[in-house]
Amino acid sequence: MTKPSRKIISLNGDDWKLGGVPLGDDPRQADPREIGAIGQWHQATVPGNVRLDLLRAGVIEDPFYGLNNRDSQWVDARNWWYLKDFPLELAPGERAHLVLHGVDYVSWVYFNGRLLGQHEGMFSPQIYEITPFLTDQKKKNHLDVRILGSAALRAPRPTLGQRWRQWLERRFSTPVMRHPGRLHTVKCQMSFGWDFAPPLRTMGIWDDAQVIVSGPVFIRHLFARPVVHAGNEKAEIHVSLTLDAATATPAEVLFTLEGLTFERKPRTYRHNVSLVPGVQEVDFTLNVPYPRLWWPWDHGQPDLYLLTAEVHVAGRLSDNVSERVGLRTVTMSPNPDAPPDAAPWIFTINGQPVFVRGANWVPVDSLPGRATTDDYRQLLALARQANVNMLRVWGGGLREKRAFYDLCDELGILVWQEFPFACAFFTQ
Repeated sequence: MTKPSRKIISLNGDDWKLGGVPLGDDPRQADPREIGAIGQWHQATVPGNVRLDLLRAGVIEDPFYGLNNRDSQWVDARNWWYLKDFPLELAPGERAHLVLHGVDYVSWVYFNGRLLGQHEGMFSPQIYEITPFLTDQKKKNHLDVRILGSAALRAPRPTLGQRWRQWLERRFSTPVMRHPGRLHTVKCQMSFGWDFAPPLRTMGIWDDAQVIVSGPVFIRHLFARPVVHAGNEKAEIHVSLTLDAATATPAEVLFTLEGLTFERKPRTYRHNVSLVPGVQEVDFTLNVPYPRLWWPWDHGQPDLYLLTAEVHVAGRLSDNVSERVGLRTVTMSPNPDAPPDAAPWIFTINGQPVFVRGANWVPVDSLPGRATTDDYRQLLALARQANVNMLRVWGGGLREKRAFYDLCDELGILVWQEFPFACAFFTQ
């Protein structure tokens, strides 16, 4: 069944420019005039990484060979600018939002000379409305992303109490003291150096960049949480929609649920809502009779549904988004005849115990911007051939790109996702 699609303009590609300037006295003080001080520009690719672009340009040698990584540490001592020009035309009443799914690590985003925002964090997306700042429709728009040099990441300034804590860390968590600065960033921890990974404190736009065009109400996020009832004959999907309304308005939310990996007549659900100006969350419950369940590949079919949400204003489609949903219940149960205080270590999927055969998943590449869907597909296929039915995504690595999780869903592989912390005593 074909659904009307929101307008998504991809900003991915090799038509970006990259240039760097020395950190200076106050590297966290962003100034677009830095762009004028850049003497040499290089072609850049998004998603990607600063070092990858410099490698392609012949500025540095491959950091995975010899002492090349040590010789390229000067890259961390510069702030880097990514620049891109692109056209964008809007019809009357349309809105445009810039979405950066992953920028590593501290960034400032400018659009047509306006500072949209400053962001710190590798794994969280940035969403900015750019409608008010668009140029004349016939001219190109300018997107500039400034990235702080990794040498200027936050460094610890321990108090007496913290020094005592560090003494404990030296005794019980040795890797921490080799790279104490990593405790101050929610960043891929192994980029500071690990037993199997070189110290490569990455920088760059490492995940997708896009512009989304909508009507007066924009869907910022859809989160679906399935609940399968005992007996597996009935299920619910609890949906949270994060909506951004230009003005106060009544709206109709239409959900369509259909089989993605199987044939089934689509079900529709209609709800009327009253929206206030700005960002708000609206919750819904969708009943699913006789559900087709998702199973690990060795216990059945990993069946998936396609859930589409549409928001209509004044009878016209304002925005829509689709998400794949697997209906499943995952619990952990104690072993039979185990003592009352025993830890629950049997995984139960949809009421059935599953013997987990797991493996540890670390980043595909120390330069994560280079990882592609094909890379994920090849490695996950090998994992399944090795009879793996669960992958632990290690906390010293990444929140992987969306393609990784979609492929695990398709292949029937469970994911144990850790928070991005590893081998350390992190502060609150």
